[in-house]
Amino acid sequence: AVDVQVKPADGIDTQFIQSMARRLLTAARSNRFKATRRPGLKIDPEKFVPAKLDRWNGKLALVGASTGGVAAIETLLSAMPENCPPMVIAQHMPSSFLVSFVDRLNEKCPVKVFLARDGLQVLPGTVCLAPGGDVHTGVVRRGANFYCSEIHGPKRNGHYPSVDELFLSATDFAERVIAVILTGLGRD
Repeated sequence: AVDVQVKPADGIDTQFIQSMARRLLTAARSNRFKATRRPGLKIDPEKFVPAKLDRWNGKLALVGASTGGVAAIETLLSAMPENCPPMVIAQHMPSSFLVSFVDRLNEKCPVKVFLARDGLQVLPGTVCLAPGGDVHTGVVRRGANFYCSEIHGPKRNGHYPSVDELFLSATDFAERVIAVILTGLGRD
């Protein structure tokens, strides 16, 4: 782990979400192995300067949110620079609403947001939102590249798409993953 943030007892506001965006970007820049060998290493998200970030060192951000996460995702993506790390989001939301949610995010955010589909490459500056329906979204790594993959199976903990399925799909290359949970997910 590069960083941990406890959910505030008094609720999540815009300032907290913007802080999470800075932390995610800081984690994307970090060298996990170097950090684990330096006890007491402090990562200061306030020192993050988006203009200096031009690559993500092969890292991938995975984000999970429940139905209460719509505003949190919008705030998070609004704070991302155009060259943010490649990102895949599993949002607990009926598939019928996800197309309009993608459209809304593309209108309000500097990043490009797509509905994930099997084989879609996830590139810096792009966000893939799991489409739900009756399929889960996972990620695979081929060389230095990341791709969305469909995972067929039953609902996991009552959900399509499942955050657990998304996160578990990346265990083989976990050292390249930044995982973020934005809102309460029950058991998923």
